[in-house]
Amino acid sequence: MKTLLYMILSADGFISQPNDAAPLSETAWKLYYAFVKERGNLVLGRRTYEQMRDDGSLKLLGEIFLVALSHNPVPRVVTASTPEEAVQLITEKGFTEAVIGGGSRTNTSFLDPGLLDELCLDTDHVLFGAGFPLFAQPTVLPNLKLLSSEINQGIVRTHYEVLK
Repeated sequence: MKTLLYMILSADGFISQPNDAAPLSETAWKLYYAFVKERGNLVLGRRTYEQMRDDGSLKLLGEIFLVALSHNPVPRVVTASTPEEAVQLITEKGFTEAVIGGGSRTNTSFLDPGLLDELCLDTDHVLFGAGFPLFAQPTVLPNLKLLSSEINQGIVRTHYEVLK
């Protein structure tokens, strides 16, 4: 099982603003939905899940296998209490790649124990000025190997291997 962290970042490196809003370009969101739909699964932290549910963006992902990472059950969605359990649930559904989609604490919960194999980061052409970083105070900062870099419709995608 390969675990892949996939996120959209503002040009100044944030995944959302301090109020949890992520006013990214329509192009960035279209690329995000296409990426996740192609892989068929997504792991989100509870807060990110609830925000995407409430703003309607989860519906745009269509029929994917969604796991909410939370210590408490989340109504109407598969819930995992640990990153390892989330990966196990996705593996049991027959997927060979798990997509991790935030937020900062969830990303860190996969990074710190060495569960991330790759990072795929789309950088949008917007500035937030402040907000939530990709990781929330990680204790492990592994080296990365650039696998590819491309520009697609003004969005810069960088794809890294996490070196272990």
